[in-house]
Amino acid sequence: MERSSPARRTDAAGARSPADSFVGKDDTEEQGAFNWQATAAPSSHCTIAGQIAHLGVCDEYINCIPHSNGTFDERVKNCNGRSYSDGKCDYDGPICTGRSLRQLSVPVPELNYMCVEGFASECHNTKLAVECVDGVAYPEACGDNEVCDKLAIFNEAALCLPNLDPLEIIPEVLCSSSNLEIKADPYNTSMYLFCPSGNQGIPEVKFCGDGRLYDPDTKTCVSDSESTCGSPPSFPSCDSMGSFVHPQNCSWGYTCLFNSGSWEVSSECCPIEGEIFNQRKGICESACTSLSEPFTVCPDVGLYVDPVDCTKYYVCTTTDEAPQQEKTCPNGKSYVTGEGCVGECERDPMSHCIRPDTC
Repeated sequence: MERSSPARRTDAAGARSPADSFVGKDDTEEQGAFNWQATAAPSSHCTIAGQIAHLGVCDEYINCIPHSNGTFDERVKNCNGRSYSDGKCDYDGPICTGRSLRQLSVPVPELNYMCVEGFASECHNTKLAVECVDGVAYPEACGDNEVCDKLAIFNEAALCLPNLDPLEIIPEVLCSSSNLEIKADPYNTSMYLFCPSGNQGIPEVKFCGDGRLYDPDTKTCVSDSESTCGSPPSFPSCDSMGSFVHPQNCSWGYTCLFNSGSWEVSSECCPIEGEIFNQRKGICESACTSLSEPFTVCPDVGLYVDPVDCTKYYVCTTTDEAPQQEKTCPNGKSYVTGEGCVGECERDPMSHCIRPDTC
């Protein structure tokens, strides 16, 4: 049966909450702070796929995860202190006094805006499930090989689930092939999915930041109210994979991916005035932070290499004054202090970017 695409949310005011730290592939240590709520083990209770009560424990239930070979993994979860009955957590019922009451997950108040109805179960983004109890958000970060989805066999609860054929995970949260890919996060407009090669269908979640939204048509993070970038410029032809600053317009960056025999280019605009795309970090950042201060005053008598362009050096014959001469090494060589033009110069990729006078 075909399933409809999930509605995408936009975080309140576009602000980044602490939970956003738990969406990236490199945050596995921090993710563990949430993942302990659910445990997985070879099944001794499951006979069919779905959700069952954990007999003898009033506030626990078991999600039976099916494998294609007919076996199951069981994931024990709790109702954050409420009783489990009739296939769901009974949030209107009495507080449960079972032993798992000692194992409540950690609330994140910054996500409480998702809980306006008091009780809900939603995917904040492709890698973060949120359970709302009495208007309080309890998030669970998905593991490296999991995504968030809401399946009928688990009573439409938002769960972190592995990409197994019997589960029929919605394709919007998965990488469509083993090739590199960039696509929208179906749950959150301020995020997008990055699919590195050979990731078994599981994407990494990236955050646009600064109130920006991901535009799937241009594959760019954009801001309607603050953008100073204008229309996207034309980008150079790709000859290597990676993220680069635009050679003429430093407020734009672009990413080159080689996919199915051809190059794919996605771009990113830095919407805040005074920001540039920092190629070293792959992020938008203040030009005052990203760019070295130019050499304008001689600290002493001698020869000094340019802080931005390693082929240049300055001749200083006085102190506390502007350099008397600017020289350039021949053949793209690098100036090495005390040795002359002897080194191989690797030019700063952002040497063409202008550092504001107001820094």
